Amino acid sequence: MVQGDIAPGSLEGPPSEPLLTYRRFGGVAYECPDGITSYNDHMVIYENGATTIRRGVMTVQTALEPETIALLRNLLDAADLPHRQEYNPPPQRRSDYEDAGFDADYSTFEVTHRGYAVRAVDTGIPMELSPLFEALTEIVADFGALPQEPEAGGASCG
Repeated sequence: MVQGDIAPGSLEGPPSEPLLTYRRFGGVAYECPDGITSYNDHMVIYENGATTIRRGVMTVQTALEPETIALLRNLLDAADLPHRQEYNPPPQRRSDYEDAGFDADYSTFEVTHRGYAVRAVDTGIPMELSPLFEALTEIVADFGALPQEPEAGGASCG
């Protein structure tokens, strides 16, 4: 487990109540000689900015800037989760596994806030949720590369 420094924001006391939880899974993260690796991201952001991000097997703990927390609160308000469908599938499936209940090649995004959970699949993300999912995906990407990603010329994905 990798732990980052608690930065750039500052924390006072233990983590508060979770502001939100975010997951991104499935889809194609990258191809390697051994096959295809999917996303497996999980993030918990607390009201005070304390944040835990897990990408695959790597975990980073950090603190988000107050401006980032304010932006996320605004995006959560605009997303209006209590009035959204719980699941937003893609408009069409590219998979032969249509009856299996999953969509090959698509990333699935989930966010939970104040007891309301919404899940959406690539190409099926409602416009009102898109800025929120984009911001959360960017936060995860800013704090860690995919842990199994092969180095240039590497022969294995890990």
